[in-house]
Amino acid sequence: MASKPIHPLLKINPSSECRRVLVRVISLYKMPVYNDEKMTNSIEMIFMDEHETTIHVTVRKTLVGTFEKKIKEGSVYVFAYFSVGNRSGYYRTSRHDFRLNFQARTTVTETRCDKIPLYGIRLVAFPEILHADSNYPYLVDTMGILTATGNERDILRESKRTKMIVITLEAEGQRLDVTLFGEYVDLLKGFFRQAPLEHAVIVIQYAKVKMFQDRKLQKIWVTFGSLENLLNFSIENSDQLLFRWRNPLRSWPIEVSA
Repeated sequence: MASKPIHPLLKINPSSECRRVLVRVISLYKMPVYNDEKMTNSIEMIFMDEHETTIHVTVRKTLVGTFEKKIKEGSVYVFAYFSVGNRSGYYRTSRHDFRLNFQARTTVTETRCDKIPLYGIRLVAFPEILHADSNYPYLVDTMGILTATGNERDILRESKRTKMIVITLEAEGQRLDVTLFGEYVDLLKGFFRQAPLEHAVIVIQYAKVKMFQDRKLQKIWVTFGSLENLLNFSIENSDQLLFRWRNPLRSWPIEVSA
């Protein structure tokens, strides 16, 4: 019996007949119910196939219990039977024109495919970020060498006092200032206490470009990945400090300004 065909993500659209995909789940996070973070409203994922095409995927609230224990971030699966919808909004995790929505009949089969990248990082150069306007709809991945760390200070944010520190990234002669808040100030300091690094490289995923007081500002809602695993990301001729911000909507914002 011939194997069933696999559909490239690039060709997914509402009229496509084959909706069987071989992908790695490069990001997975849960969106809470409004005003009740203990309850999950949806599971959000980003799929990547062997052609390095990505697409955003949603498991709605009524199906969370069916699928939440079947899927792990970083693993490879064959998924089949979805509905396809249009992509919209200004927080797009993928440049694909469409998105996938799980249905009750969606099937999940874990498998292997070494051709699909592990982290799914799609770097955007500083010039594109710096020239983006307020209508730029995509969350971006970028990276730079850590060239400066400011002094830690306390600020009042949303009626609560929180820590803040500014770091500067540089790439190809251009700079971005990155403002870290709350627990991420302690995490940054902790990384350097454990292993002081020179020429550390920071990789940011899913950053949002926004206009703020006539300056370009990226706000990044973040969850740190595992430092031990992420340090395996190869950066030639450089010490490595790799932060992977995976969840753009759940935690303290990190602000990146030109």
